[in-house]
Amino acid sequence: MILFLVFPPIFVQLGAVEGNSGSGRVLELSYGLQTYALAFVAGLLYFFYRSDFYSEWKKGSRFERFFVCSSVSMLGFGFLVLVYAFLVVIQRWTPFFSDATFSKVHFDFSFSGIAGVFFGSLASVFYEEIVYRFYLPEAFLRIHFFETFRLRKIALEALCVILFAIPHLYLGVPGLLNAFFCGIVLRVCFIRSKTIFVPLLIHFLYNISMIVAGSMM
Repeated sequence: MILFLVFPPIFVQLGAVEGNSGSGRVLELSYGLQTYALAFVAGLLYFFYRSDFYSEWKKGSRFERFFVCSSVSMLGFGFLVLVYAFLVVIQRWTPFFSDATFSKVHFDFSFSGIAGVFFGSLASVFYEEIVYRFYLPEAFLRIHFFETFRLRKIALEALCVILFAIPHLYLGVPGLLNAFFCGIVLRVCFIRSKTIFVPLLIHFLYNISMIVAGSMM
C-alpha cells in the first residue's frame, strides 16, 4: 500500500511544445481518471485514519481554531509566494535553471477548460496533502524498523518531503526545488493548524495562481 502511495502516477502530462515566438516550451495540463482514482483512495485514508493518527489535536475553542487556521493560511500562502519569487530570481540569473524549466502554461479559458483544471487540480492537491502531509509521516513513524534511528522524526519528515518533490521532476530543477521547499512549508502549516484543510487550501490556491500566471506569460 505504501509503495503505491510513494510512487504515484504523474497527474500532469507534459507536452513539450515550442512557443510561436520562440519563447520556450509550454506545459500542457491534463488530468486523467487516475487523478480522481487516487483522490478517492486518499479520501479513504483520511476517513479511516483521521481519528487514529490525530485524535488529540481537536482542542480549543472555535474562535481560537479559526484564528490559528486563518493566520497559518495567510502566512503559509505568503511563504509559498516568496519561495516562487526566489526561484524566479535564481532562474533569471542562472542559465542552467532557465533551460530546465517551462515559461508558459497552456490553459483553455473556456467553461470546460476552467472546470477541468479546477476539479483536476483540487483532486491532485487533495491526494498530495492527504498522502504526504497527513498519512505518510505518521505511517512511517509507526513502522518498527525506524524505531532504531535516533533522529527518526527529522529523517522521516525529510523523507516525506523528498518523496513529495520527486514526482515534480517533469517541471525541471526549479520545479523540483519549488516542490521541496513548498512541501516543508505545507507540512509546518499542517502541524501548526492541526487540520489538513489548511495546507490543502493553501496548496490549491497556490497551484491555481501559478497556472493562471503561467498562462498569461
